Amino acid sequence: MKSVRYSLIYKFFASQITFGYYKKGDFLPSIELLCSVYRASPLTVRNAYLQLQADGYIAVSSGRKTTVVYDATPEDCRINIRNYYLARKDAILELNRALKVLFLPFMQEGCQHLKRSELNQIKDIAANLEKGNFYISFFLGHAMILALKNRLAFDLFNEIISFYQFPHALTSRGADAGIIAKQKFQTLAHQIMTACDHNDRTELFRIYLQIQALMDDTLRSLMARAAHEHPLQKPVPFVWGVYRERPQLCYSLAAQLINRIYINREYSANQFLPTYGAMAEEYAVSFRTIRRTIDLLGQLGVVATSQGIGTQITVPVIEVARLHSIVIKKIIIMVREVMQMICLAYDSAALQANSEVKDTQTHLNRLQALPADDSATAFLICTDYLFGNLVGFSEIWGKFNEILLLGLPLLYAETIESGRIIPAQNRIVEALESGCSETFHALLKELMLQISDSADALGLLVQMPAPLEENDLEKE
Repeated sequence: MKSVRYSLIYKFFASQITFGYYKKGDFLPSIELLCSVYRASPLTVRNAYLQLQADGYIAVSSGRKTTVVYDATPEDCRINIRNYYLARKDAILELNRALKVLFLPFMQEGCQHLKRSELNQIKDIAANLEKGNFYISFFLGHAMILALKNRLAFDLFNEIISFYQFPHALTSRGADAGIIAKQKFQTLAHQIMTACDHNDRTELFRIYLQIQALMDDTLRSLMARAAHEHPLQKPVPFVWGVYRERPQLCYSLAAQLINRIYINREYSANQFLPTYGAMAEEYAVSFRTIRRTIDLLGQLGVVATSQGIGTQITVPVIEVARLHSIVIKKIIIMVREVMQMICLAYDSAALQANSEVKDTQTHLNRLQALPADDSATAFLICTDYLFGNLVGFSEIWGKFNEILLLGLPLLYAETIESGRIIPAQNRIVEALESGCSETFHALLKELMLQISDSADALGLLVQMPAPLEENDLEKE
């Protein structure tokens, strides 16, 4: 299986060559520079270059520079750019809103955690760039995310960047607009170097926002022109393969069943699920997929299966031996990473939510059906109410919600056994019923912090491995 960074490097240069940013005869950056920018091994970069060579984009010569051999007319490049971004126009505009809510608070926090050595590395990257602003923006974004040791955020950032295909190069290098943009980016690069010299992380983040704004303006302008010239294009949505090499269908099905048990209350403790064959037919999947899904639910403490009797809903409890399975550890890691991201994004999400319409009654009904002590499920219902209704969040929040659903049985058991002080659900219900958003957001924030503590407590129980480290990034 090819690594995430391999795919990112390959897609970047393939698109930039077909877009005309790199032209026939141009030299690509050195392997050493790309190792630093992508946090990738030399072998990963070299393999990406070799695949580009095999596909006819470049020529790789031992001991010499890597040269672009792909030849395309300016009109071909313009059509490639137009078709690519026009098909993704709606998805990109929606993602922009989600990124401002989700990633900017996360990166702002990460920027404050940058070490002196990391600032020096950022300065070196900014000082030694020969082309464009991509490496400044991309490297800064990576550095800020890595500072918080969150692999889920790191992988999501990479997938979004790959989907956008790095719009820094979209202005023609020969045009006046392109020259002006290049001058702006050069000025910002010098400002980055100064901020790093002064250990001014606040200024560094402010400069990053300027870089992103300049790139957004370039992309919006291009998509507007493309839509005017050629408005018809089959839409391409953004899809996040969150589980990577893991069995995505089993995880998704397990989350759906947990949703039916805990959120929709279709089943209660001691009831039996349908037979494997019935569920395979209902979900249009194989018998083997259902069996693996039920095995996962068993490890989470949701069900117990007896041969000849069936699959029975159980009440989850904390069993440390079960928590030490690799699958459960991975779920706990993902739950903690989602909690970190939504905790940092909470204030900006609450601010945006005030101006958007909500399906209040559905969530109220779900909250009112819960037992008084089920604060973990109440948290999921309320966060889905807050984040799930934000415009542009459907794909990202859908995966976040799946991960939280997978962790819900563990969070439920931990909150019950720890006896944590949780805001009373009736107060949250009253705030929703009265339409008092300020009170609701304050209560949900308190509940969120308590559930975050529960997620951390689960991590301590299973002696979580060290968080994401720079030298761990090649371990796919």
